[in-house]
Amino acid sequence: MSIEAAFRAASLSCHDCTCPHSAQIDRGSLITGDTLPRRSYCTGVACLVDPSDVAYKDPERQRAYGREWMKRNPERAREAMRRWRARNPELRRERNRRYKRAAQLRNPDKINAQKAAYHAAHPEYKRANDQAYRARRMAAVGSFTAAEWLALLARWGNVCAYRGEPGPLEPDHRVPLARGGTNYIDNILPACRNCNASKHMMTEEEFRARLAEEDDANTTRDGRMSDEEPSAG
Repeated sequence: MSIEAAFRAASLSCHDCTCPHSAQIDRGSLITGDTLPRRSYCTGVACLVDPSDVAYKDPERQRAYGREWMKRNPERAREAMRRWRARNPELRRERNRRYKRAAQLRNPDKINAQKAAYHAAHPEYKRANDQAYRARRMAAVGSFTAAEWLALLARWGNVCAYRGEPGPLEPDHRVPLARGGTNYIDNILPACRNCNASKHMMTEEEFRARLAEEDDANTTRDGRMSDEEPSAG
């Protein structure tokens, strides 16, 4: 029996065996890549309680052992997971996606309620996600996070970048996605609903020029109305 086979069957062997088949197995290194104190595990078939029942061929027993090991070694387990995540970012994201899809299929009502509650409490995340979805549909490059959106709001004092109005603000693209703009945060401004809808397909420069023209026209109209008012007396 190989050292690896002995490791898989270690839970069924007599650890203090002194038979000629005794061997040293670094149990921890096979799980986490770490170096743990080496212990003696018998590799003799005669010493196994049930040679046909190899524990680590059973996924459930393998997972149970892993859970127990993590309970006994929480700091080492966390460090091992940090290293694994750093080495496997794409695999980590794919596993997260599979987990979320499986959870959605198992209990859709519960998951939808959790999502609705979270989005209600954190509207900035929904806005970032909505813009990312829209950008993907339009094949635009870039994305921004909820944290970047919150930082942008703070930089503008939580008011509309065009008219300075407070209230609910929406991400507006300085250069629209349909005109080749990106979805990176440096192409985003906070805008009130009226400005965002009025700007439509204009760039920031074009929209600000239009606002300036409207302000000039309003100022001229107000001046005329003031001149036309009859004087008192």
